[in-house]
Amino acid sequence: MASSDFVINYGFGFYPLGFIPAIISLGIFTYTILKYHLLDIRIALTRAGIFIIVYLFVLGIPFLLGYKYDQWKLATWVTVVLASAGPFIYLVLKRQTENILLKEQRRYQEALRRLSATLSLVKDLERLLKLVVLKVSRLVRVEFACIYLAHDNKLLQKHPYTIKGLFLDLPKEVSFDSSIIRYIISKRAPVFIEELSSMADGFNLTSGLIIPSFVRNRLLGFLLLGPKTSGALYTPEDANLFGILANQLALAIENSQFLTEQEKTQATLFAKERMASLGTMAGGMTHQINNRFHAILMASTDALDNFNFIDLSPLSEESKSYIEQIRYALNRISENADRGGRLVNDFLNFSQPDRLQREAKVFDLKEALQRAIEMVRIKRAFDQEIIEKTIPEQTSLKISGSFVMIQDALFNLIDNALDALEKKAQAIKDKELTLAEGDFKARIMIKMYQKDSLAVVKIQDNGIGMTKEQLDKVFIPFFTTKATSVKGTGLGLFVISKIIEAHNGGIEVESGYGQGTSFTLSLPLAKEE
Repeated sequence: MASSDFVINYGFGFYPLGFIPAIISLGIFTYTILKYHLLDIRIALTRAGIFIIVYLFVLGIPFLLGYKYDQWKLATWVTVVLASAGPFIYLVLKRQTENILLKEQRRYQEALRRLSATLSLVKDLERLLKLVVLKVSRLVRVEFACIYLAHDNKLLQKHPYTIKGLFLDLPKEVSFDSSIIRYIISKRAPVFIEELSSMADGFNLTSGLIIPSFVRNRLLGFLLLGPKTSGALYTPEDANLFGILANQLALAIENSQFLTEQEKTQATLFAKERMASLGTMAGGMTHQINNRFHAILMASTDALDNFNFIDLSPLSEESKSYIEQIRYALNRISENADRGGRLVNDFLNFSQPDRLQREAKVFDLKEALQRAIEMVRIKRAFDQEIIEKTIPEQTSLKISGSFVMIQDALFNLIDNALDALEKKAQAIKDKELTLAEGDFKARIMIKMYQKDSLAVVKIQDNGIGMTKEQLDKVFIPFFTTKATSVKGTGLGLFVISKIIEAHNGGIEVESGYGQGTSFTLSLPLAKEE
């Protein structure tokens, strides 16, 4: 405002243009006060009114005594007394008036102070966030509220609350790179929604308050409050109090996250210790159990071979029937001894998580796949055209880990695919599937390719597939879709998933009953030395 006098003093006064800067500055001050809530207009006008009343009282009575009653001496003494008592009268009136005007605000401010003191007692993170949203919303009586919690490089919306019945269309997540988050981080204090109106990625709200929670320089999240149902504005006193609440909330969030991580760590350590103990026990038992299975397998195989040298022609039909029953029983014994041995090996792989470290090396994934296909061909007879491979010839897809474990995983997936093809053919034959036998052409499509820094293997068949219930349980230990034919152990897919996870990879499965199944393995490529 001084600029109006400044330009006039130097001969640039063009009435009334000299007072335009004063008008502009008053407009700027008013806009700033309203936008940034620097002053509660209602309180400011009330205080000004009380001051005028007290001022008129202190000066009015002495002037009345002097001019009307010509008692100037008495007026002087009254002036001294009232001038001394005036400030106290002003403070008493101001306090009483503000208590009436700010009764609701002070009610929830006191409740928020008590809430801040109890946040650290809540250990569960989700319960803590829900408690804060509901308590603050109901205490302050806002139209809506939610909390945004930091996760990776973004903030996710949590626990939306509203009294309107339908929550606003606010963003479900906000990136740390957005201008609104950068502004919140730079300010490190509660932010009025009006301050964000010029930002393109703002919340498109007319009124509200954002209360961020920081731990050191890290933003943990923020509480978003909508307008008050009373229509009153948020005040600087509100912002200060919410700043205290935000600090307590940040400590409570960090404490909850720490306890959650500690519980996970303890659970992981317990599981590792249990697996180590199990591995020690399994390591001692596996050899002995495998010896028994091997002895049973050898005995049953020898017995089956001896039947090939027996001339059954002189025997009666009844004797031939008994011998066929014995042959069938020996076949079952042989098959189950073989599967029992494989079950023991799977159990050993599962119980010895350090096997990967012992056998880790860099190898070509294509070679492991070729070996797995050869193993399947040795195990069972099938039409070679069933398997269709799409493998890059020139590109080398090298990964780091256990060649044997990855080979076993691929072998089991291909072997399972062949079982699924056989089951579908049988289901078509038994009329369980409405498809003509001649129309079904068994296929296993194997694709291998590189995707970014991953080597991907996709094994897809058009076999019997799985139902939704089976698909949900496919990686659960001891669950098997082969139980009815006594062919599955239930550890295969579970162990396969653990092998892939141990190599820092991932496994995905898609399936539909009667349509087929697809397994996709993703393994990180070995870093070049």
